[in-house]
Amino acid sequence: MPVIEISSLKHEGVEVFSTLTEAQLRNKVEPEKGVFIAESPKVIKVALDAGYEPLALLCERKHIAGDAKEIVERVGDIPIYTGNRDLLATLTGYTLTRGVLCA
Repeated sequence: MPVIEISSLKHEGVEVFSTLTEAQLRNKVEPEKGVFIAESPKVIKVALDAGYEPLALLCERKHIAGDAKEIVERVGDIPIYTGNRDLLATLTGYTLTRGVLCA
């Protein structure tokens, strides 16, 4: 699980969390399956338990070993993008619930 510190809103790989529209998530990124964004450890756990395969996590630094620890341990070798709370809120347009999003 590579943990990738981001310091810019234009960091390659985080566009799935910030710039893609709903239509692009459904059609452009992965036409066969589509992509959805799950927010909060509880919702992410439900998605993982249902068999959905994660592509990437966006997680506040403090939650990697905190509220999102179980998720981080389950997702395997996917990118985990992290940064400070303010940067991630600016990137997504809102403060993350329990500090984690999963695509």
